Parts: sequence; structure tokens; C-alpha cells
Amino acid sequence: SQGIDITEHGSVGGAIVNYGTISGATHGINLYNNSTVGSVDNYGHITGDRAINVSATSDITGGVTNEVGGLISGVTTGINVHGGSNITGGVDNYGTIHGGTNGIYVSNASISGGITNETGGVIDPVAGVAISLNGLTGVTPITIGGVGGTTDGSDNAAGLDTNDPRIIG
Repeated sequence: SQGIDITEHGSVGGAIVNYGTISGATHGINLYNNSTVGSVDNYGHITGDRAINVSATSDITGGVTNEVGGLISGVTTGINVHGGSNITGGVDNYGTIHGGTNGIYVSNASISGGITNETGGVIDPVAGVAISLNGLTGVTPITIGGVGGTTDGSDNAAGLDTNDPRIIG
């Protein structure tokens, strides 16, 4: 089950703005098969096995902003982008992005607006890595806590310390 399910060329021209809880057993928010949404602005909680899933050439054109106090939490992954999909506007995190395996997972896809973990923002996996990049079509720049950095997609993870797999701004 999905909390919000946008599929089969579906489109939401504006934003999904959450002040409460969006939850689904499979995905909190699911974009699938050429679907688009303007942006996701989270002040509350988004949960699911993959809290936000963007797949099969779908796009969040205005990006994902996780505000102070916001939680994006997945049993497996907080934000999952794969299968030729994109988050054009990027990911901007002021809150917490949590996943059992990965905070943010990008595979054969892109986050063309970059990933910014703002001061005070936390990307915290239980096991695995905070940001896993695999077969990218592009993710630049990645900024962690106001300290800029970039990746060319050859790195498997960004901003990690072997003793502490979290990213804290």
C-alpha cells in the first residue's frame, strides 16, 4: 500500500505539503511510470518501506525539502530514486532522513538539483550508508552542513566516516 500513489503518467502540478503523517506499508509517497509532482515539502512524517520512491522515469521537478523537525523514514530507504528517474529540484534537508539500509539511494537515476544537508540536518542509516550512489546519470553538488563537495558518481557513498555512517550538518 502507498500513502500517496501517483502512477501511469500521473501528474500533480503543485506541491505535496505535509504537516501531519503520510504513511504506507510499501511507500509513503510513490511516483511511478513517467509520473511527476511539483515538489514535496515535509514538516511532518513520511514513512514506508521506502518513504519516498521515485521510479520508472518519474520526476519531482521542484525537489524535496525536509524542514526542521521533518522526518522522512523508510524501513529500507528514506528517499529512493531509480530507473531513469530524477529529482530535478534536488534534496534539501533540515530535518532527519532515515533508512534501515540507506538514507538516500540513487541507482541509474539522478538528483540534478543536488543534495544539501543543511546545518542541523541528519541523514542517518541504521546499517549501510547515508547516501548510496550507484550508476548515476548525475548528482551535483552534494553539500554537507554548509561544506560543499561534488561527486562524479564513481563514489559509492558521500560524506561518510567508517566509524559513523551518519551525515550530520
